[in-house]
Amino acid sequence: WGGNLYGQLGDGTTVDRSTPVLVSDLSDIIAIGAGRSHSIAVKKDGTVWVWGNNTDGQLGDGTTENRLVPSVIPSLDSVTAVTGASSHSLACKAYGRVFSWGDNSFGQLGDGTNFHRRKPVETKNLVTIVEISATSYAHSVALKSDGTVWTWGRNHFGQLGDGTYFDRTTPGQVPGLSSVKSIASGWGHVVALKTDGTVWTWGWNYSGQLGDGTTSNRNHPVQVPNLGNVVSIACGYRHTIALKADGTVWAWGNNYYGQLGDGTTTDHATPVRVINLDDVVRIAAGAEYSVAVKSDGTVWSWGANYDGQLGDGTTENRHSPVQVLGVGGNGFLDLNGSSPNVPANPSPSDGEIDVPISDIQDGGTITLGWIGGDPDTDDTVTYDVYFGTSPAGMTRIAEKITATSIEKAGVEQGTTYYWQVEATDHAEQTVRSPIWHFTTSQPDLIIYQITRNPAGEIEDGQDVIFTATVKNNGAGEVPYAFLVDFRMDGTRIGLKRVNEFLSGGETVQLTQHWEALPGDHTLEVIVDSGSSIRESNEENNTLSQALPHIVDTTPPEDVTDLRVQSFEHRLVFSWNPSANTQGDLAGYRVYFNGSTTPVELPGSQNSYEQADLEPATGYAFKITAYDATGNESPGVSVTGVTLLPNPGNISAVPHDGYVTLTWAGAEPQQYVKQYNIYVSTDSFTSVEGMSSAVTTTSTSASVAGLTN
Repeated sequence: WGGNLYGQLGDGTTVDRSTPVLVSDLSDIIAIGAGRSHSIAVKKDGTVWVWGNNTDGQLGDGTTENRLVPSVIPSLDSVTAVTGASSHSLACKAYGRVFSWGDNSFGQLGDGTNFHRRKPVETKNLVTIVEISATSYAHSVALKSDGTVWTWGRNHFGQLGDGTYFDRTTPGQVPGLSSVKSIASGWGHVVALKTDGTVWTWGWNYSGQLGDGTTSNRNHPVQVPNLGNVVSIACGYRHTIALKADGTVWAWGNNYYGQLGDGTTTDHATPVRVINLDDVVRIAAGAEYSVAVKSDGTVWSWGANYDGQLGDGTTENRHSPVQVLGVGGNGFLDLNGSSPNVPANPSPSDGEIDVPISDIQDGGTITLGWIGGDPDTDDTVTYDVYFGTSPAGMTRIAEKITATSIEKAGVEQGTTYYWQVEATDHAEQTVRSPIWHFTTSQPDLIIYQITRNPAGEIEDGQDVIFTATVKNNGAGEVPYAFLVDFRMDGTRIGLKRVNEFLSGGETVQLTQHWEALPGDHTLEVIVDSGSSIRESNEENNTLSQALPHIVDTTPPEDVTDLRVQSFEHRLVFSWNPSANTQGDLAGYRVYFNGSTTPVELPGSQNSYEQADLEPATGYAFKITAYDATGNESPGVSVTGVTLLPNPGNISAVPHDGYVTLTWAGAEPQQYVKQYNIYVSTDSFTSVEGMSSAVTTTSTSASVAGLTN
């Protein structure tokens, strides 16, 4: 609580708070520290978490970006204690070494330089350190296990206690001081508590904060007179407080805001007792205010309150102790009271994958559960639940419920969700679980296997039946219809639609017919070929099967429209080519007059001439088509007849009105049926379309009706 200009309260805002608020997402804390406007915490795993002002790199995260919520320092572990100043920070590791970061203008990091550091560097020449302290006036203090005190940094007021006013960039021992069990630092002064209960101070003394009855600065330790049996010390800007073994609190120095707690605003150069306060077990001091914890766990504060730092719900300064209110201003803060149990044992478990969803067709529902409760069994605990697809994107989905489970609707498959539970008891003490996450299940459609009938060799033209088994190999249900694609050599031969909602592990079988073609083929079956289903694995939707070689037993189709053209000693055949639907035509074979030895022609040739034939003779021919495998079509047959030779030695004897023609007959004469004589007054080379004037079976004829 208090000022929050830089987010130093860690609640994700920059709003000042006059009552306690819970620091976001922080638990298992064993030590805390605070600078002027930044905060530091150590978890039990030894990691350091920081938030607030980072102008000078005092958060140690390698940046100068302010943080509104805790962020871990990546390079730091095994830490047991931390402290902060205005612009720098210190950490002590379990083995007693010190690391520092931030502003280093006066060597307050102790690394031997004046270089600013945005990440932790080790302070030189320090081992076996048990306590550390840093101040806003750029100096640092460490206590060794042997009871000696070491200082470094700025020394303007002699706050290094070494008898000089020279700054130091590496630690040096405060001379003449031993048996120290605790240390504290103010803005420009230092306080040490010895094992004998005496208190020793040095440095700036403008307001009497050294407690020696003067306002003189000291560059070496002096004892605070008339003060003993002290068990704890703390320093503010210009005031000091001490806790005695009897539970009383004593203070001295500046009292402008009433931070000495004696009911006045008068400075005191020697200790005065804080009024109305006893049975104290712990003390602390801010810049201009003081805090105490009683044995009953209640927290009390006094002094400046302009930012609400007293936690009493106001911004009114207090000259005597007032009790700090509870979280959100409800009741009073009780550090002894049991906070609710941190919600634990999440269901689904943290990091779980393949978490099933119910009612997926209606939007998807999941049950979130946890173990909560409170050590005080009669205490009432309520829960707020936050849920989203990223830690930063979580929103509250339940508020002030008493149950330790909740149904969350609208959950999608294959999605990682983050969630957190906040528990609050009747005293408004609040704890938060870690941020958990889980990933919902998804279907995973695969082609589990492909079988075929026949299972063995396949014949050309045979009806082959393929059966593909589709399996949901994932944990989530398939929520929608999907397609299954059958492809032979990359070409679709069938597309099936599946309307069943397959649960995890379920299968469905689909069949596809195919008329076998010769050659080598590969069947490929693709499930969800339309990519309509969101799957956990989109790379395993295809299964292929190579088929045995299919022997070609189908011949090409026969030629069509076989034609013959006759001549005296030759015949010319022509045809339309084979349809060649299988695409494997090799050529044609011509069989002549019953011969078993054909003439082979290329598939590009669509005619053939047979020469050296007898005239007026019939010849039988057959044309077949054959493929590369040797399959031959039945063939197309035709008979061609050669022509007779023309008559020879024609002579004509003219007469009045007629002419007598004689000629040598065509051979062989037995094939001659008749001779046709054509007459025209014009010359001609073809008798096509003409009618014969005379028909005779002899080798002479008279043609009458002619004009002289």
